Amino acid sequence: MKLTSFFCVIFLISSCNSNSGNTTDQNITNPSPVTGENTVTNKMISFEGGTFMMGSNEGTPAEQPLHQVQVAPFKLDKSPVTVAEFSKFVEATGHKSDAEKYGDSGVFNFTAQNWELMKGAYWLYPLGPNGAKAEMDHPVTHVSWNDAQAY
Repeated sequence: MKLTSFFCVIFLISSCNSNSGNTTDQNITNPSPVTGENTVTNKMISFEGGTFMMGSNEGTPAEQPLHQVQVAPFKLDKSPVTVAEFSKFVEATGHKSDAEKYGDSGVFNFTAQNWELMKGAYWLYPLGPNGAKAEMDHPVTHVSWNDAQAY
């Protein structure tokens, strides 16, 4: 799970649900959010889960084919978790992120238009050890599913 962060997955799931005219008469449910409670933030939203159309028949090979996907129920914070909030969690628990354990994480290369593993990239240094330190009021990145579960 080195390359997959919790927020990247959520972004991909939400961004792939575009209506490009390729949908058919399939019965697709629209999950309705339900406010829930969370001991960490007390500001979670629960989603029932459901189905949606993911991909594209006309996009790049990585987007093909258009297909129906079933999503299990899940919860999200009402607002993005900031670097400051995640930092407090790390300080309180001593948690080491998967990116820290493995020693690298995926960073998007805008020139090459692809993801690359970068040594030393993790939530506090999202562009690697030679990049700028993360802004405390920005959304935290380089958080895997395991890290999100621990949070």
